[in-house]
Amino acid sequence: MFDLKVIRNSLVLIFISLLIALLWSLRASSARLAVWVDQLGKSF
Repeated sequence: MFDLKVIRNSLVLIFISLLIALLWSLRASSARLAVWVDQLGKSF
């Protein structure tokens, strides 16, 4: 038998790591967007 507490803890860990990965990719894409906007501003 699996211990429900262990399963729940591992699910929470997986959820947190996915959340961190999502936030990290959002931060990276927003930084890229800021660079792109900056270059666009310089070209005008």
